[in-house]
Parts: sequence; C-alpha cells; structure tokens
Amino acid sequence: MTNLSEYGITFNGHHSSEFGLMVGAGKEIGFPAKRKLTIDVPFSNAPIDLSGIYGQQPFEERTIKIAFEIKDRNNLTKEGMYRKWTQVVNWLAEPTGKVALYDDIMPTYHYLAEMVAAPTFEEFIYIGILTVTFTCYPFRIHDLSAGNDIWDEFDFDNDVAQETKFDVVGFKTAIMINPGQWVHPTIKADTDFTVTIGSTTYQIKSGTTNSPDLTMPPGVQNVTITGTGHIEIIFYQEVI
Repeated sequence: MTNLSEYGITFNGHHSSEFGLMVGAGKEIGFPAKRKLTIDVPFSNAPIDLSGIYGQQPFEERTIKIAFEIKDRNNLTKEGMYRKWTQVVNWLAEPTGKVALYDDIMPTYHYLAEMVAAPTFEEFIYIGILTVTFTCYPFRIHDLSAGNDIWDEFDFDNDVAQETKFDVVGFKTAIMINPGQWVHPTIKADTDFTVTIGSTTYQIKSGTTNSPDLTMPPGVQNVTITGTGHIEIIFYQEVI
C-alpha cells in the first residue's frame, strides 16, 4: 500500500483496488463478545459461570463493516456505476462459507469472513457508497506458524522466537509459548511419539496428526516428548 487510494482489503482472490474501490470513513472493526453460560443460584446474587467448563472461554462471531466508494473511473455515468457495483457485489457474495479476508493494515494476519447480510447502496449522481458487513470467525489468524524465523516478517511486539522442530533420542523437554488464544496444532512426526503439552498427554502416530482433541493452550507450556526421531509441532497464533 503506497497511498490511501490503494488502501483496501483482499478477499476471494482479489484486492478491492482492482475494482477501483476506495474505503470510506465508515469502516468498523467489531470485537467478539464472550459467550457466557451461567446458572442462577437461588437466594444468591452470584451466578455460577460455566463458560470455561471445557478449559477455554468461547467467543461469539465478530463483524467487520466497510463502506466502499464505487464509481467507474473510465466512464463517469450512472450506468458505468451500476456495472461496477454489479461486479463488486458478485465478487463479495460468491464464497459459500468463510474465506480469508486481509486488511492492508497488519496484513500478516487474516480474518475468516463471509458476506452474509445483504449490503446497502447509497446512490449519488455518478458515485455510490456500498456498505458491506462481513460475519467473521472471532479471531485473526497469523499467516506464519509459530517459531518462524523470517526476519522481515517477524513482529517484535507479538511474535515469539521459539523452537518447534525437535530431534529426539528417547526423551526431550521443551518450553513452547502460545501468545494468542487456544489453538489446535498439527504435529508431523517420522515415528510414533508420546507428547505431553501442559497437563495433557497425546499418543502421536507417525505421519501428520491434526485433531480437534489436540490443543495448545495460551501462555507458557511445558512440552515433554518421548520417542526417537524427528517431530514438528505447528500452530498459528490467533488473536482478537
């Protein structure tokens, strides 16, 4: 991004600037609310909070609202504007389900987003304002896995330099840090291993293991690996 006229989003294989769009002042980044499950206790003012009964706090989906200025820069007519919004609306509405959405600000993270609600269009003479609301997964996801050492991409404010690949002979302990939310890592191993992350032990088979039962909690985790061979623990930071 070299100037404000090029600022925008990448979604469904295209950048908004490809359609000549400008992002207006109506951009709103919504934040996810906590999803609470509480039980009222008779004769008490303190309800019981069961939200974290499975170890993590669930969050609701978030929304992102963007107002695009639409005009046909090569044909300043009302029909040109209509042809342009036809292209834009069909581009945004095409995906079924959430796909990656990149904001030009902090572009090493992406949202998982879908335009679910109908957009609105405010029409002027040859210019229109198309307001789009994306429904998104609660967290932004880092494009680079934890432990990456790409110098130009390293975020000194949020990333953590750490080992994620291990050569093990019999037994090895390590410390891994997840600076974001709970995630489900992928483990690649060239033989069978027993892996303990925090207080939970997993039996890892040779090959690639990717399971919703496999978790990397936030914060500092003691990791114990038993076996002989090479193993890699891959996870992507998720942040609000």
